[in-house]
Amino acid sequence: MPRLIIYGYSGVAVFGAIAFTLYGSRLDSVMVGFWMIVLAGTIVGFKKEFKVTLRFALGIIKWKSIKNSF
Repeated sequence: MPRLIIYGYSGVAVFGAIAFTLYGSRLDSVMVGFWMIVLAGTIVGFKKEFKVTLRFALGIIKWKSIKNSF
């Protein structure tokens, strides 16, 4: 189980780096990274971590939309 977590988080780092290289926007790559963590948390089955990560990601989306409205 811990090995799967390590692979999940290293996959998040690699995917975030690829997204950062392709799109150049750091915030978007962070968003992609958070969604990858949510996905990894779902696969591993940590419901508590999944809820916390989901709430955090939704908070970032709300903050980003509020920031863009000004």
